[in-house]
Amino acid sequence: MERDTGRSRQVSELRKRAEKKVKRQIVKLRGRPSMDSDQLIHELQVHQIELEMQNEELRRVQLELEESRSKYFSLFDLAPVGYFTLDENGLILEANLTSAELLALERCDLIKRKFSHFITQDSQDVFYLHCKQVLQTKRKQTCELRLKRKDSSEFYAELLSISCQDPEGNFSQFRIAVTDITERKRAEDALRRAQEQLIRKEKLAVLGQLAAAVAHELRQPLAVISNAVYYLKTILPDPDETTKEYLEMISSEIRDSEKIVSDLLDVARTKPAEREQIAVCDLVAQVLEKKPPPEDVKVTTKIAADLPTVFVDSQQMGQVLINLITNAFQAMPEGGTITFNAQAEKDKVHLFITDTGCGISEQSMEKLFEPLFTTKARGIGLGLSVSKSLVEVNEGSIKVESEEGKGSTFTIILPGKEVQL
Repeated sequence: MERDTGRSRQVSELRKRAEKKVKRQIVKLRGRPSMDSDQLIHELQVHQIELEMQNEELRRVQLELEESRSKYFSLFDLAPVGYFTLDENGLILEANLTSAELLALERCDLIKRKFSHFITQDSQDVFYLHCKQVLQTKRKQTCELRLKRKDSSEFYAELLSISCQDPEGNFSQFRIAVTDITERKRAEDALRRAQEQLIRKEKLAVLGQLAAAVAHELRQPLAVISNAVYYLKTILPDPDETTKEYLEMISSEIRDSEKIVSDLLDVARTKPAEREQIAVCDLVAQVLEKKPPPEDVKVTTKIAADLPTVFVDSQQMGQVLINLITNAFQAMPEGGTITFNAQAEKDKVHLFITDTGCGISEQSMEKLFEPLFTTKARGIGLGLSVSKSLVEVNEGSIKVESEEGKGSTFTIILPGKEVQL
C-alpha cells in the first residue's frame, strides 16, 4: 500500500506541474506586445505537444497505479492469513476475504465495526495489553487469544500486530494479521496429555518397584502385631474399657495398614483379569454386602433387571467399587445418599456411582487418578490410581464429574461381551 500511495502522489504532482506550465505559457503569451499569427500558432502547437506528452506520462503512471492496486488486492484477498487495518478507535478499515471467512461474515459486514467486538470476554484484557505493548515498542508483537464468529462459536487465534505512523510520526493505523491456531492448540494439548501419561507410567514403574519392597518388609511386622493383639484378647477375656478401646484401636490401625500394603502390591503388579460374564446388579450387591454403608448414608440402586451382563473380573471390579464407595462414604461425614445407576450403550455398559458429598475441587480433578495424590488427611493416594489400572486391565475406562458442595459422579464404562479376535 505504501507503493500505491507513492504512485498516487506522483500522478498528482505530474498533474499539478502540467497545469502550472500551461498557466505560465498563457501569461507569457499575453505579455508579448506583438506576435504574428504563424508564430502564435507555432507556439501553441509546441505547447500542445508538450501537454499531450505530459498527459501520456500521466496515463502511463495511472495504469501502473491501477495494476499495482490490482496485484495488491489480489494478494491481499488470496492470503491464507486474515488481515485487518484498524483506525485509532479500533474500527476496521480494511479486511481481506480470509478475515471474513474466519469470522463467518461478509467482508462488508466487518468494515467500520470494532475489532474488539470479535474477541471473547476472557481475552479482552490480553488484547488490550497486546495493543499497549505494540504502541509502546513500535515493533511487531504477537499474542494468543480467542475470537468468536457470527454463530458464537470460538477459536484460538494468533495475532501479529504493528502500528503505522504518518509522515509526521503520529499514529495513523493499526495492522493485524490473524492466524487460526485451533489445530495447533489441539496438537499441543494432545502432546501434553501424552507426556503426562508417559510421566505417570514412569512414576508407576518406579513406585511399583518401591512398593513391592516396602510391602514385603511391612507385612511381617504387621502379622506379628496382629498375632500379639489376638493373644492379648485371648488371655484377657474380660478387659477393662480402656484396654478394650486400645486393643480395638490397634486392630483398626492394623486393618488400615494392611489395606495400604495391599494397594502397594496392586500398584507393583496388577494381575491379568480373569474375566467372566456377570450381571451388574449382582456385582453391586456383592460389594454392598462386603462394605455396608454407615447408618446415616442411604444407598439407592436403579439398575434394570434386563440390563446386559458385563465381561469383567468380578474380584477386580469388586475392589474398584469398594474403593469408590469408601471414598463416597468418607465424602459424606454428616450423611447423604449414594446412588447406583446403569445403562447399556451399544456393546458397553455404563455404571454410574453418584454421591451427595462435599465434591471435588477443579484443581484436584486434574490429578485425581495420579498415584500418591490425595486430598484426605489420612491416606497415601493409591485407591483411585489402582482403580483406574484395574478398570483398564478389564478393557474399560473410568471418568468423574463433580461440583464442590454438591457431590460427585464416577462413571465406569465396561465391555458388555468378550471381544472375538
